[in-house]
Amino acid sequence: MMRNCLTIIMLCWVVTGCGEKNYVTIDKTDGYKGAAKLNPYLAAQKFLRESHAYEVKVKSGFVKYEYETGMVISPASTISSDIMVDKMLRWVRRGGIYVCLLERGEKRWVDVGENCDHDTSDWSRGWGFDNEDNDSLDYLLEKMDIELVDDPSGKTTGGKGYYGDPKDPVVLGDELPLVEAVTVNMSGDKHELQIGGTRVMKLQRPLYGNDIADNREGYHRFLGLEHGSGRIYFVTDGRLFRNPYLPMSDHAALLDDMSSNANGDIVFGYGNRRGFWSLMINYAGPALLGVFVLLVFWLWKSIPRFGPLLEMPESHARDYAQSVSNTGRFLWKYKSSDVLLTSMRENLLRSSGMFNAEGQADESLIETFAEQSGLGVEEVIEALTRDSVNEAGDMVRITKNLQTILKSL
Repeated sequence: MMRNCLTIIMLCWVVTGCGEKNYVTIDKTDGYKGAAKLNPYLAAQKFLRESHAYEVKVKSGFVKYEYETGMVISPASTISSDIMVDKMLRWVRRGGIYVCLLERGEKRWVDVGENCDHDTSDWSRGWGFDNEDNDSLDYLLEKMDIELVDDPSGKTTGGKGYYGDPKDPVVLGDELPLVEAVTVNMSGDKHELQIGGTRVMKLQRPLYGNDIADNREGYHRFLGLEHGSGRIYFVTDGRLFRNPYLPMSDHAALLDDMSSNANGDIVFGYGNRRGFWSLMINYAGPALLGVFVLLVFWLWKSIPRFGPLLEMPESHARDYAQSVSNTGRFLWKYKSSDVLLTSMRENLLRSSGMFNAEGQADESLIETFAEQSGLGVEEVIEALTRDSVNEAGDMVRITKNLQTILKSL
């Protein structure tokens, strides 16, 4: 009895104590999914569709600066050629508004979630293609009297990875890291902004009456410069218009003021996919040179007057008798024996000098051929008059008789 009680007590201890499992709760923040993950400016586009009278479009490649377009917002990496810059400037002079996001404006960046990327050491990839500086952007900045310099404060460079810290405000999208607080006065309103970027802008000329700049002295993170009838905005950090950060500070109000003078569609162009003509302008030179070289080589090789004279090998010269024999075989193969016999008969009559205008033999001529050649009259008549010879034996016999008559003359 005591043994059974001990056994029951042991089982209860195992079940209630050692057998109890401990669970650990792991938090994980994935960030945006669906359309918001694919399009970092989805919130800005929806906001502008509600406040703007024209259409709001998205372009993944080459942006056409057309009359219907009123405003273009794009990363600096989409500026792919000097010709594109000149075309854009002509469009701005006619009243267009261009917004250039100098850094971190491309689609590929992850803003929130444990995989978010705010390490500024990688931001240089956004300046051009293939990790190289964008010379066309330098061309645009030179046109607008702007010089880019490294951030002197050091407050907006650095950053870290947030994997394994799912409750961090940056991961949750509640905080925008590596930024400075700047103020921009526009349309009579004062906008408080959070703007970062590894580089800042120095304007090489005084600000004109209608130019817009932030409150920083000596360098700027936001500039809005007049160009003809339009305006070009430069922002050192494109994050203020992206999905999680548009509601922060006065970012949405600033975007609304920037678009208020856009008389046409608003186009968001982002990504590094270049248009056909942009690629042709930059890379067609070597390709066309190669095609030209191949064309010259083909002409030299294929057209005799452009190449060396070729000697005809002796093996290409054929014997005359062989050519005649081949011709005879060809005519016999294609049922044209009448051509061969007619030619031999005309030659025989010409050699005899005894034929009428129609070239037909008479009885006296047949008798003469029979006497001189030793052939029978029937054989001579057959040789001179028979048509439609289809048997090889008959053809050989008639041909042999014609040759005998010809030799007897």
